[in-house]
Amino acid sequence: MYSNNIKNLYSKVTNKKELTLLVAEHFNLNPLSVKNNWFSGFYHVPTKHQDKLIRIMQNFIKVESQLITH
Repeated sequence: MYSNNIKNLYSKVTNKKELTLLVAEHFNLNPLSVKNNWFSGFYHVPTKHQDKLIRIMQNFIKVESQLITH
């Protein structure tokens, strides 16, 4: 369930590099690790981080869309 939501949100992100850097910084992880493990293939995000990641992604998409339209 969550992996589908994360996958759908990730597909809506225009600047995937910035999102990856933001997520890595928030969770104190290596950006390459986030890219390869959380945002590719199986979208394997640890259960304890899924809710927070989804909120971060939703906010990122909201801000990104506001920047694009203005």
